[in-house]
Amino acid sequence: MNKLQEFIDELRLNMPENLSEIEVARYVYIKLGEKMAFNEKWHFGNSKEKREIVQQSRASRFNKDRLSELLEEGKIVCISLTYLYNYILEKMGIDCHIETSGNDDPHISTIINTKNGKSYRADLQNDLHNIQAGRKTGYFAKERRRENLDFISDKEMLQIDRKIGYIPDFSEHEPEYYYDYSNTYIGLLKKAIQGIPLAKQAEFVFNHIGDYKDISNMGYVELVKYYKKINMDVLNGKLNHIPCFLQKDGNRENTSFFLARLPDKEMEFYVYSKELGRYENISPEQMSMLLKSGLQMIDKKYLQAIKAYLKRKEEILQPKEER
Repeated sequence: MNKLQEFIDELRLNMPENLSEIEVARYVYIKLGEKMAFNEKWHFGNSKEKREIVQQSRASRFNKDRLSELLEEGKIVCISLTYLYNYILEKMGIDCHIETSGNDDPHISTIINTKNGKSYRADLQNDLHNIQAGRKTGYFAKERRRENLDFISDKEMLQIDRKIGYIPDFSEHEPEYYYDYSNTYIGLLKKAIQGIPLAKQAEFVFNHIGDYKDISNMGYVELVKYYKKINMDVLNGKLNHIPCFLQKDGNRENTSFFLARLPDKEMEFYVYSKELGRYENISPEQMSMLLKSGLQMIDKKYLQAIKAYLKRKEEILQPKEER
């Protein structure tokens, strides 16, 4: 038995009973979204690399073995993820088809057709970061302007998500859940950092960012989106997110860091750690070593300011006789 069939059997075994077609489609959407991560090679790649990934993804459409391999690898783009989602829906007895974006855009999504005559759009790739952070989704059966498709209201979706076990049944938080399931946690973080300096705010938030939802297995692209969301909603966007890369053995390794610009021209650095699966605070000495070892910033807006700061810190730490 391949990994794809094992996953489908696991879905059937753990799925709540007496679900409607759209509730089954929603359950699969959430469970597949928790498992897959967007391919960062496409996200950060050049046009040639993107074309190659798109071509490889299209080749998986009618290839069950390749879909199983993709599920095991856990790395997808919209095309391969849509093929995978549709294959599973069809195995669940749900009618669905693929819709393209048109023009030169390779993006595709799923149209779910239920037996009661309704049709809904599901665009799982755009919701991966929401699902992995336990947030309300924005691309499953949503109302869209100039689109003649059915949709599900936030209130109805809340009930479905409780039914399938995506969110706990906390009725006292219901009004906040209509906006975003993680709003209560965001409110607690904002309250906890009131009245303390920015450096301490960032340290507290980054240390507690995974308390609401375990993010240790989140894909890199999804993790970056989650941290940027927390930076905006909790820290009011006070940190600057700076994409970077390292060249290792001829391969480009994408990474990034958050920069906190503090009073008195001080700085704090929160660098992504692949080993830890999160951002961690590092010292100016460690940041200087990273730059010397080949870390390159894609956005060079703050490069000179960072270099000047690190040079100043080195001079302060250097013994007088060595200056």
